[in-house]
Amino acid sequence: VAEALIMRHPCLQEKGSATGYGGWKTSLKHKLSNYRTHLRKVDCPEVCVNALVHKPDGKCCPAFAIKKPKRGEVAYCPSFPLGESYQSLKKMRAELLSDIKKRNNRETVRSKMEKTFALRRKEIICDAPMIAEVQERWPALFNVMESNAEFKRITTMSLQFQSQLDLHSADLLRVSAKRSGQQGKKLKNMSAMMTVYCEFNRVVEKRLREDLFDALDHLSSGLLDIFRKEKGLVAQLLSELLHQTKDVADKDASYA
Repeated sequence: VAEALIMRHPCLQEKGSATGYGGWKTSLKHKLSNYRTHLRKVDCPEVCVNALVHKPDGKCCPAFAIKKPKRGEVAYCPSFPLGESYQSLKKMRAELLSDIKKRNNRETVRSKMEKTFALRRKEIICDAPMIAEVQERWPALFNVMESNAEFKRITTMSLQFQSQLDLHSADLLRVSAKRSGQQGKKLKNMSAMMTVYCEFNRVVEKRLREDLFDALDHLSSGLLDIFRKEKGLVAQLLSELLHQTKDVADKDASYA
């Protein structure tokens, strides 16, 4: 910052200094230190979260496990809403467990998730819980709409989960192909379904539907033999796709 300052305003460069900004660097360092001390006195969560009292026993040194926001995390560790306390937010979290099970209760859940955002961030930052524990304590967070809302609360930017997932689908398929065991079998079934759907959409988007139908007509007997040998979700998906394309082809033929 000090270097950028003298580059922007050369008249502020220090004479006799090796770098030209050594004094500015020290001055800014002390100024920020005093500012953080002031924030600590008023219990700013983002500063207090790194206090020595929150460090584990035997590792009470300032440099251990420093918690700081990553790139894009604007609301990293916000303060509790005005008029709310730790106890009131804990009570609201307990109410959310039952509210999420009720029908037509979307607005209530959204409002309470908004209010309990600070409590949720404090738990995640300070306790670093496992995903299963977060899902147990905050089930509404694993809803698609709430996931998008939570992303916007943290980064102040909207997230379209499905569109971003499509961008990384190829990488996800490569990762799932490397897994083994029972979990690997499930992932391979899912990746096979995604591959078939992606290929089908690619062909249709390029307006090669007519060529696809012609190819299916020539290969339909062989494909059916292959599908009969397959088992599980992949076979069900392939058979469904074949019937869908055949129905569309029959309709196109009738219109022609």
